Amino acid sequence: MTKPIFTETVDLPERLPIATSLALATAFRTYYLALQRTGSSALTFRTWRDEASGRSEYYWSVPTAATESSSETSANFHVIITPEDLRIRVASEQPVDEVARKALQRTVDDIREFVTGFLEYAQRATIYAVVPPYPESPGEAGRGSGNNALRRIFLGNSTNLFLIAILFTFPAVFFIGYYALVLILAIQGVLLYFSDHIALRMGSVELSADRPRCTVVGVARPLRDPPAVPVRAPRATPALRTRIRNTMVDSLRTGSDPGPALVRALRDEHVDCSEKDVEVTTRDVYHLVEEEARRFGVPVPKVVVSESPMANAASAGVSRRRSAMMITAGSVQDLSDAELGAVIGHEFGHIRGRDPVLLFLASAVLYLGALFLWPSVLLYLGLWYFVLVFIAIFVVGKILETRADTLAANVLDRPTDLSAALTRIGYEELYAEQRSPNARVFSWFLPDPHPPIYFRVRRLAYMAMTGQRARHLFLYSGRDCLRGFTSALLGRE
Repeated sequence: MTKPIFTETVDLPERLPIATSLALATAFRTYYLALQRTGSSALTFRTWRDEASGRSEYYWSVPTAATESSSETSANFHVIITPEDLRIRVASEQPVDEVARKALQRTVDDIREFVTGFLEYAQRATIYAVVPPYPESPGEAGRGSGNNALRRIFLGNSTNLFLIAILFTFPAVFFIGYYALVLILAIQGVLLYFSDHIALRMGSVELSADRPRCTVVGVARPLRDPPAVPVRAPRATPALRTRIRNTMVDSLRTGSDPGPALVRALRDEHVDCSEKDVEVTTRDVYHLVEEEARRFGVPVPKVVVSESPMANAASAGVSRRRSAMMITAGSVQDLSDAELGAVIGHEFGHIRGRDPVLLFLASAVLYLGALFLWPSVLLYLGLWYFVLVFIAIFVVGKILETRADTLAANVLDRPTDLSAALTRIGYEELYAEQRSPNARVFSWFLPDPHPPIYFRVRRLAYMAMTGQRARHLFLYSGRDCLRGFTSALLGRE
């Protein structure tokens, strides 16, 4: 009789469409089990699948060493993939030694890593189109989908804008001299002043109090035979987006089911799909932002929805009255009202804290101070001075992101909602960080102003458990960042 060695259940970040669940199972058999069988002739497996429910099961055995003798025994794997979760059970007829146990644990970790990687690929393979509010604006064509690189530069707390400016400082100083610092600073100021307008241009549909609702059409590209290595996500062409929008407007006007019409329109544009691959979500996004703005005591910013598949939101602007917020189509479709409200609250943390202005002031002090207050330090260090400036802005950016988490938790009093949203948004990164101490350290050095996901989730969980409410938010957040980084570096996490 077999005895269980490992039993793990991995809850997926959201319920998968049945087609995606079956595609995951196919990929697991084709690209994981097939490779394992190639490496071990003793590996045999059985499969079972239910097309209606999306449930797939795999059974296989691998030889391993027993603890009580030098003879071999076998470890039996049972993997169940459903739209809701992944279940892994490993059992053996005899106890196994520590070496074999570690090897089996690595296999379990590899299975989890394969699944999280596939889900990341599946999300990127989804085409999104945002339909303008109807019937107020049935003829509106919508904007373009924006650019991911520009979003990273101009949105959030604008840390990336200042970091990139520092990188341009090196050649500018080389060709113009140190007074290039004034020019760089002026360009930063202009870009920051117009950042809210830039943010609006990166979205697809702008919402307002008169037109608060938007419709997101998500089309999961068929993943029946996914590649072994994730490919670049397919993007909807302008013609395809226009066709989807017009089809949705016609369905809303007539009150008919948009599913069949959308499938016909997509197939006309050479997108092979069925009705179960198409998900239509209509939400009152503007009033959700308006409600969070009321709680934060700030004016409602301009709101725009982009066609990015990744669940997220971002803000920009130089003041509370001149700000804009961009919400992605992935957020509208994937996050609950509580989770999306918490993510919006994080962005209001940036707006209420005037984070882009604080970064600009920090950059101005470091630049102008080097010219007029401590020029001897600049002359002594040379270009190394700007390396230190880069590090300083990078650190301040992470503290401001942590402060936005803290402010959102304090004002909304819902740290668990933000934690749940972050888990959905950074599911793959969170898994890697939880599994590997090296990944936790490496995440602190990534060119991203956000601290690691694991740090933010644990910190919010602690705030929810203790009910702690911070007063001096910047100092409190800076202290926590220092503790988190030090713990990761010393392997104490």
